[in-house]
Amino acid sequence: MKISTGYYRFPEGLYIRVGFFNALREQWYISFVLFFLIGLSIYFRDSICIVICCIIEVLYLLFWVVQFYGITKLPQMKIMFQRIFFEFNDDQILMHVDTRSAAQIKWGMIKSCRKMKDCYFFFITKANILYVPFKAFKSKSDLNLFEVLLKVKNVIK
Repeated sequence: MKISTGYYRFPEGLYIRVGFFNALREQWYISFVLFFLIGLSIYFRDSICIVICCIIEVLYLLFWVVQFYGITKLPQMKIMFQRIFFEFNDDQILMHVDTRSAAQIKWGMIKSCRKMKDCYFFFITKANILYVPFKAFKSKSDLNLFEVLLKVKNVIK
């Protein structure tokens, strides 16, 4: 079974937002510890600790925003933000920039998949995210076949 999509582009702003919140979701405990320390500082009325913890939290959040913004400017990652189309089959995912060349992604490389109201996000690493909007599929039956393929591959529950 081979499922193809039409051409589409992954918006850079969406990539930054999704990558940032995914990094926070994966490393929730760091923010939790910092907010816990801020709470303790407030309880003990230690204003120096409150300021230090707030500065550390802001720097931590800023670090991840800058990381994902910087990735959009790297020449190695430009392929993610060009007009591309995908071919999905039982063995792999082929990411095409044009009809002559394709990047191969095995199903086992996908760490997780998240279905949103209008798209799918495939997380390969913290920085490599595939975006597949529903409107990229050529028909509703292609989208349904794609969902069946994801369930067969245990990518999404």
